[in-house]
Amino acid sequence: MDPPHDPATAERIDAARRLLEDARGRGVLLRDRIASLSEATAWRARAMERFREGMACLEDDLLRMLRGIDAAERDLGRPGGVGDVSALFGSGGG
Repeated sequence: MDPPHDPATAERIDAARRLLEDARGRGVLLRDRIASLSEATAWRARAMERFREGMACLEDDLLRMLRGIDAAERDLGRPGGVGDVSALFGSGGG
């Protein structure tokens, strides 16, 4: 594009360019912020899934431990102290 000869037109074009540069810069900042939030959300989702998996493993471990305690008490001639240990857990354990 050839430079305009009219100074007022040139000023308006320069102002429009500055507005576009500002808009581009703000758009880049917004895109980066959205990407950052997206990554943080994905990280939290992955962390929550690992937390759930860990809790499920802990529940299974505790259920096995309680079953072992009940078996040991029966071996000693005493009835199990907690009865059906799977009833202690909502999911029934593994």
